[in-house]
Amino acid sequence: MTKHKYSDIFKIVIHYHFFMQKITQIGKKIGLNEKNLEMHGAYVAKIETSSLKPSVKQGKLILVTAMSPTRFGEGKTTMSIGLADALSILKKKVILCLREPSLGPVFSQKGGAAGGGKASVEPAEEINLHFTGDIHAITTVHNLIAAEIDNHMNWGNALKIKEVLWPRAIDLCDRSLRKGFIITAASEVMAVFCLAGDLKDLEKRISDIVIGVNKSGKPVLVAELGIVEDLMRLLKKAFRPNLVQTREGTPAFIHGGPFANIAHGTNSLLADRTALSLADYVITEAGFGSDLGGFKFFDIISRVGKIKPNAVVLVVTTRAIAEVGIENVGRHCEIIRRVGAEPVVVINKFHTDTKKEIDEVRKYCRSLGVEAVASDAYARGGKGSVDLAKAVLAKMVPEPKVKYVYGLDDGIKDKVLKATREIFGGLNERSFSWWVQVKQLVAVDPRTNARVYNDLSPASAVRRFVWRRPPGTPAPNGG
Repeated sequence: MTKHKYSDIFKIVIHYHFFMQKITQIGKKIGLNEKNLEMHGAYVAKIETSSLKPSVKQGKLILVTAMSPTRFGEGKTTMSIGLADALSILKKKVILCLREPSLGPVFSQKGGAAGGGKASVEPAEEINLHFTGDIHAITTVHNLIAAEIDNHMNWGNALKIKEVLWPRAIDLCDRSLRKGFIITAASEVMAVFCLAGDLKDLEKRISDIVIGVNKSGKPVLVAELGIVEDLMRLLKKAFRPNLVQTREGTPAFIHGGPFANIAHGTNSLLADRTALSLADYVITEAGFGSDLGGFKFFDIISRVGKIKPNAVVLVVTTRAIAEVGIENVGRHCEIIRRVGAEPVVVINKFHTDTKKEIDEVRKYCRSLGVEAVASDAYARGGKGSVDLAKAVLAKMVPEPKVKYVYGLDDGIKDKVLKATREIFGGLNERSFSWWVQVKQLVAVDPRTNARVYNDLSPASAVRRFVWRRPPGTPAPNGG
């Protein structure tokens, strides 16, 4: 029988409640009062963003990404929390932004996603489980679309749908449902939920989702089903960011949770923007490695949201280096530099790490001209990440500029090829046999007969093992 890691987390989580402050106290630290908060108990609240006064304030953004992770993850969340608490120790006004955990990984091998040890967000048990119901709302919206498609086709199929491209969704890892179902974190509803700037923008993005192809080969959109108003009712409250706290009392927004190997892999844009208007420093995490969530933050979030990281942290571990080779760290530093940023490497320190192993990583990073610091936030909380915080502050770029891999005017095929060659390491077009199918979907807008979707950024679905190889094996063309 599989032993779920969450059971171990539950044993220690109940002892953390002693350290928690009332959520109203946490809100006051960033200028929020009770009128701005929708209470979900004493320690969780949703933020009524519509009640906030417009602000010209723009804090500095710190993006946390990682080298190619092992199946257990390399601790981006733990390092993000430790960095936030360390900045608080240095008297900086900071907000941490994270994704909501998916129940699939929580009850699988990876376990909870609320950090670990003394670097955690609280109340961890609630955050890891049902929380405020956002993911349930997104799952319901996804499945309501699927149900309406079936209903429409059963009662005459006025839209002449020939091929349905919309599966069901569930927020669990269930092998018996792998055919016809996806996990909610992979839903396009989750993706647009986290890309929308406001409710009006969310409504448009949901309306424009392609759910099938009609008999003329043209895309069928959600808007044509006539249920968008009902879908928005289900999402209205979920769209408000959630306010919680770290174990050391640093404010944290946890909102949305798309996977980075399928979608863009970061928390909601609304949470980031709200945090940037309230704090001097905002830390946000991108899923998997810099080739996935990290690259997609620059490629998609920076374009859509008009926000650019002032600093980038690359999380590495000696465990992952032993598995994939230290050159992997160098490759991820290259990716970050390719998009116009300069990484600060943080070594997530395990109690089994030796001084020699840590020094070898630092030496290698120095050879690349990259600063590397160790953090034992898991064991020491914010105090264990003060050196990291100081290094990040020293690397802040006042006015960051993104070096995009492709232009929005490039065709979709060219965009994917450029990203594959420069970020993912692909060397040819053999992996693009799907192009004929994609071409069908992007050919024409059924309402205007104009070409559509060419001006968008494709979120490529990529295996997280793309840069893995045995230690010492030469990298193909530097990849």
